[in-house]
Amino acid sequence: MAPQVKSWQDLSLLSECISPGFNNIVYTTFALVDEDDHVFFGQLSFKRKEITFDQITAALEPVPDNHIYPQLPPLTAAKFTVAPKDLGKSKVYIKRPSLSAYEDLKDQDALGSLPPQLLDEARILELTLRRPHPGIVQYYGCRVHRSHVTGLVLQKYEYNIYQYLQLGIGTIDDKDAFMDALESAVRHLHSELGVAHNDINPLNIMVNGSNKMPVLVDFGSARKIGEKLGVSRGTPGWIDEADNYTTSEVRHDVFALGKIQEWLKNPEFEM
Repeated sequence: MAPQVKSWQDLSLLSECISPGFNNIVYTTFALVDEDDHVFFGQLSFKRKEITFDQITAALEPVPDNHIYPQLPPLTAAKFTVAPKDLGKSKVYIKRPSLSAYEDLKDQDALGSLPPQLLDEARILELTLRRPHPGIVQYYGCRVHRSHVTGLVLQKYEYNIYQYLQLGIGTIDDKDAFMDALESAVRHLHSELGVAHNDINPLNIMVNGSNKMPVLVDFGSARKIGEKLGVSRGTPGWIDEADNYTTSEVRHDVFALGKIQEWLKNPEFEM
């Protein structure tokens, strides 16, 4: 049974869409993740403002774990760190599989491609755990329920550089020092871990509130240099459009760093 929805904040996904076609039917999609990482998903053919919380609760249906979460591999296959359970909720961010991607893949009958994405990112983050860098997000390990990896437990930061500047939270007074720190993190990825990030953009650069320095996050597109890229492969506007972007390459990050440096001189907020 789905938990009772009492506020919009209870939902992990809420989107209102117009179905293409002659009738242009409006529908609202929503999902909820409970404390034990059970996922519930639902959809109603009404606008959000016309829906009650009781209707949402009644429409929610459980999603089987294996439709969205990868199984934790046996210890003989790979080493995955299980995150401690005593980490304070206010200090960590739990990255889960994309619920919006679940909706799209469900419609395409391609749900099998979703669970491996979280495990691929965990493999890269395991490398950063062994060789950390202050400019790379701290990874505490996998969150595990019912023998499935249900999330990646990471250090929490309040704002990415896009939000930090757009909302006027602060300024980056020493842009050279900021870029030097970001480039140091990327060099560490390349030289120490043999990994390219492949999706460096302002949304994936958090600001450390204590020193205003960058922290690189979101390793969903990261792969060992030379490996074939998966479904996630860069963000339009921050990649070289002339590049076919099929394999993980150092040049992807070098190009993006140049874009970030120019953007910092005169930030535009159109992402």
